[in-house]
Amino acid sequence: MEKYNYVILGAGITGLSAAYHLKNLDYAIFESENRIGGMCKTESINGFLFDYAEHFIRVDDLYVKKIIKKLLKSNVQSQNLNSAIYISGNYTGYPFQTNLFGLPPEIIKECLVGYIKAVYETDKKEIPKNFEEWIYKNFGDGIAKHFMLPYNEKIWNVHPREMNINWFFSDKVVPKGSIEQLIEGAIKKTEEDKQIRWYTVKGGIESLAKSFIPHIKNLYLNEKVVKIIPSKKRVIFGDGKSVEYNYLISTIPLKEFIKIIGDSAPNSVKKASEKLKYNSLLCVNFGVNRDKISDKHWIYFPDKDIVFSRVYFPMNFSSSMVPKGKSSVGAIITYSDKKPINKKNIVKIVQKDLIKTSILKEDDEILIENIVNIKYGFSIPDLNLPKNIDVIQKYLLKNDVHSIGRYGNWEYAGIEHSILDGKNIAEKLK
Repeated sequence: MEKYNYVILGAGITGLSAAYHLKNLDYAIFESENRIGGMCKTESINGFLFDYAEHFIRVDDLYVKKIIKKLLKSNVQSQNLNSAIYISGNYTGYPFQTNLFGLPPEIIKECLVGYIKAVYETDKKEIPKNFEEWIYKNFGDGIAKHFMLPYNEKIWNVHPREMNINWFFSDKVVPKGSIEQLIEGAIKKTEEDKQIRWYTVKGGIESLAKSFIPHIKNLYLNEKVVKIIPSKKRVIFGDGKSVEYNYLISTIPLKEFIKIIGDSAPNSVKKASEKLKYNSLLCVNFGVNRDKISDKHWIYFPDKDIVFSRVYFPMNFSSSMVPKGKSSVGAIITYSDKKPINKKNIVKIVQKDLIKTSILKEDDEILIENIVNIKYGFSIPDLNLPKNIDVIQKYLLKNDVHSIGRYGNWEYAGIEHSILDGKNIAEKLK
């Protein structure tokens, strides 16, 4: 039986980053699928490229910026993010609160008055108990009513009052804005806040995952984990292969990971993992025989009568994502066991709503239809999540198991956090 000092489970960005930062130490990385990337995969269909949902790279962290340049070299470009919101038949800029111009006067008034009351009449010393309270305390009744509550309930599939306030890590995730910015954005169309994002020039976001390959070793594909025995520090795979480790680094979705450990885990840990909630994602993608159907990167849709919560336009991430003279659009729909969707007619429903929102035209020729189903889309940050994660992680750490990343730690995180998670665990265990 083979043994490694470090065994890494999962070759998504977090696992690849951990391997990269372990450098020449004794490790192996095992991936259950036949290709690396995790959520950072790209499908290629007749010249159209579609990522698994939309991906950009935030480069606020200097180390992330440095490693991305090293890995991708010339295959990376910087862009100003161009996004919008569709609400009640109107398009406005993002973020909503600083782009009220063009909305019905009664909505503008309600949002401004509510925001001013929130600023001057709310007790800032009182800590919000949940995300809904945080929204009202920071934005007021109008902005809460018209965007923040309906959009977040739509994309998370739970009401914000059921969510904690620990999941968002900065104003860049949930931007606020000042009174001056709100008033200016209500009386005139303003320039969108410059948000710099990086993306690959060619190959879609999977190019980033592939760029790790020259820098890592002992990568094994098609190795699905079926059993983990923490007491023996052993991993068993579906093909009968077993490996032992001193330290186990897992990026497997935490809910699945505890199931794999099975009866070896205490009941308290199993119960905590059963309480972990998540949304699944359905990405409905179209290749369109028309040039430049939009100049946006993505658009938010809080309205309940629109099936998708967000759409994105891969051709604006990079021109290499579509054949010349063509366009592409992807729609994101979140669903769960409690709020399922009818997948049978979903392509027609999405196409109808894209026409309704003036993204597509009735006579547009659809060249490609593609659906990507992602079981673990968003880990839901419910009120009990911090407590449940604490129970699980304490048990794992006692057994030299380090469950990290977006799904391994059941958190809201982007590519940059995945890179840093891999780096941090490697440095911790060296």
